[in-house]
Amino acid sequence: MAESESLDRRALEILSETVAEQLGRSNQVVQDVLRASSSGSIDDLAKAQSAFDSLPVWRRNEIGFAARDRARAAARVRIDAVPDRARVDQYHDPDVPEDAALPRFLLGPRE
Repeated sequence: MAESESLDRRALEILSETVAEQLGRSNQVVQDVLRASSSGSIDDLAKAQSAFDSLPVWRRNEIGFAARDRARAAARVRIDAVPDRARVDQYHDPDVPEDAALPRFLLGPRE
């Protein structure tokens, strides 16, 4: 469970960094997401989600794609730091979608 919470916390940090980059630190949505990222409280998370959901769809998509790219880049850095002999082939399994390990809110809208 702690690993899942750690992954969720890191995903929220990536989202907050991306939202701040896209909207500017003084934006209220950014403030709500940053507060949720640092506190982890259910109330702050709900407020951040509501604030994020209030953004226009095109903006949420733009932020989601940028956050996904940032998460993938961070994952590649961690994977590249592992020696070849220690890597697990799960990263290259064609039956596992590339987005499988990312939290759902970073995957963008479903079609």
